[in-house]
Amino acid sequence: MNFAGTSILAASILVAVPLNSLAECNCPEPCEEPYMPCGYCEDAYEMEFSRIEIKAYLEEVQSYMHCLDTCIEDANSKAENIINEWNSAVQQYSLR
Repeated sequence: MNFAGTSILAASILVAVPLNSLAECNCPEPCEEPYMPCGYCEDAYEMEFSRIEIKAYLEEVQSYMHCLDTCIEDANSKAENIINEWNSAVQQYSLR
């Protein structure tokens, strides 16, 4: 059996696993985008209310992005484990 394609297989695993694992990732998406005020026609209360909503929205976006980063790191770790197991199996096969 030819194992010359081992690195190609490993690279395809590394690319494919994160996409599949992201589907299992449970990161709550940010709510709807906040209302963007018309600076010319809004009063101070409406501008302050919008500022607070936008700040809260941006915090949700940051939390969402952090969750996605964690999911990607987990998926890459799983992919690396699969690659290591495959390389070990190939090495054991070659030694017999």
